Amino acid sequence: MTTPTVVGLDLSSTCTGYCVDGFAAHCRPRGTLIERAIAMRDYVLLGPGLDQPADLVVIEAIGTRHVQTAIAISYVHALVDVQLLELGLPTLKVAPNLVKKYATGKGNAQKDQMIISCVRSGGDPDNNDEADAWWLWAIGRHLLGAPVVEETKYRADIISAIGWKNEAAA
Repeated sequence: MTTPTVVGLDLSSTCTGYCVDGFAAHCRPRGTLIERAIAMRDYVLLGPGLDQPADLVVIEAIGTRHVQTAIAISYVHALVDVQLLELGLPTLKVAPNLVKKYATGKGNAQKDQMIISCVRSGGDPDNNDEADAWWLWAIGRHLLGAPVVEETKYRADIISAIGWKNEAAA
């Protein structure tokens, strides 16, 4: 079995985390909201990983309660979603609490807990955006049958709750 190519994305209007093949990076552009959204879209689509077909792109879903922040993040999500659709890449959105629970066993884990858990599991994030992207990548690998972290009951429960079917493996 070949190793699946999975991309993890923690999209944001200020700093987007990106992970492919276990390598995490981030983008923090300047400018107006739309200029930042376009820069993030370009970074995601021109960065490493999407220059070749991916088996799965896993994106943290919008999970904020603050309206203005949600609107800003929606710009980034919309631009990236359209491009991924046009490329024909299978895409999955995962709620933030599920990402946190998969990473730490707690759906309300703090940013530092996500980073620590990522490092303990073999990641090397520079910040919480990279840690989140790494965990999204790890979820994608698990969904495609090639887990990169210890399998636990809570992780199996999260994978089951996500309910994504790997059509290529079926």
